[in-house]
Amino acid sequence: MNHIHIGPMELYGCKEALARLEPFIDGELPRDERRRVSFHLVICRNCAPLFRFESRLDGTVRQSLNESEVGAPPELHAKVQRALQQARLADQSPPTE
Repeated sequence: MNHIHIGPMELYGCKEALARLEPFIDGELPRDERRRVSFHLVICRNCAPLFRFESRLDGTVRQSLNESEVGAPPELHAKVQRALQQARLADQSPPTE
């Protein structure tokens, strides 16, 4: 998806939105970036299903960790996060529209 302008705000394309998906789900993005990602996910048929999947997966993992009351060591958490980011980047192919 190409960049779209809505008033003074320029929305992210797929690549920019997906690169921010994890911090978006975790609530770690600044307000402006969060709005851009949110608008992109509302209008993009390619990215919205990935967001829903990632969001559900994140919720399931968080719930499981809360129920077990056992946290992963910080080193393992960092390793998993790096692996997930690399997998997302490797799986990204330019959308065809």
